[in-house]
Amino acid sequence: MVYLDVAKKLDARRDIAERALANYTEFKNALETGQPIFNYKFQNEPRKNSYLIAPVPMFHNALNSSTQRRERIEFMAENLVDLANQLSVLKELAWSTYSTNDLNATTLHVESVHLLYLCRQF
Repeated sequence: MVYLDVAKKLDARRDIAERALANYTEFKNALETGQPIFNYKFQNEPRKNSYLIAPVPMFHNALNSSTQRRERIEFMAENLVDLANQLSVLKELAWSTYSTNDLNATTLHVESVHLLYLCRQF
């Protein structure tokens, strides 16, 4: 029973990380190409004209204005992938503990600290 609860929670967190990566990727591609991703209405303009509100030069400048920003943008995708992978490692550890009835406290501590480190990277 405890294993199922832990597995569900880890799967839910992994799903959140994967969705965040998908949203991040879509947003980054929109910044690079100027492709609008928001469907919004501005004042009296109809929604079909909302693509005109996306200023491509401003988006391009947002990505290329500083080296630090560019590195941070690239690092975020890697961090989300690492976070999802770490959640899988913890789920495997939970399965191992459930199937063998033996918990390696040192491994659990190391993997938990690594997860905390990845979470704090944001």
